[in-house]
Amino acid sequence: MPLLINDFTWKETAQHVYIDVPLKGVKPNQVDVFSTDIYLKISYPPYLFEARLFDAVCESRSSVTLGGGVAKFVLEKTEAKLWERLLHPKSSIKEWMREERQAALDHAHRKGETDRYEMALKRREAERFALQEQMRQEEDAREAIRAAKQDVRDRTADEIDAWKAKEEAAGEILEAMDHSKP
Repeated sequence: MPLLINDFTWKETAQHVYIDVPLKGVKPNQVDVFSTDIYLKISYPPYLFEARLFDAVCESRSSVTLGGGVAKFVLEKTEAKLWERLLHPKSSIKEWMREERQAALDHAHRKGETDRYEMALKRREAERFALQEQMRQEEDAREAIRAAKQDVRDRTADEIDAWKAKEEAAGEILEAMDHSKP
């Protein structure tokens, strides 16, 4: 059975909650931290800190740092107001806490799935963009080749026309010379 950590300290402002949980001589890499918008848990055998917060915090704008023998949480509240207590009033009821813990785990699982889905969506979008860009570059290259070929055809046709005109002029000169001979 884990030993509960009760010697934590906390303070609040209207926008933030600050919680310091002692790590009791354990190295930060041996500490397991789990948090959601309403639930915090720190465990390092045989110790456990668990808190069902009084109200919700913004997960994405909250943080925890481990070091100096302390885990320091900086939690941004979703609603700017003073709580005047850290823990939810029902936090002492074991069955309720078990349900809240499971709800937090379920929330984290759903969030993880959503994050993975969004990451895959972004990856597919990036791949689609890269493919479209590659196709655009290939089309530009094909167009450049078409234009170069057309330029060669146009120059060749101009040269042939110039050569024909020169030949016709030479033929006319020869014909005129043949007519001028007695």
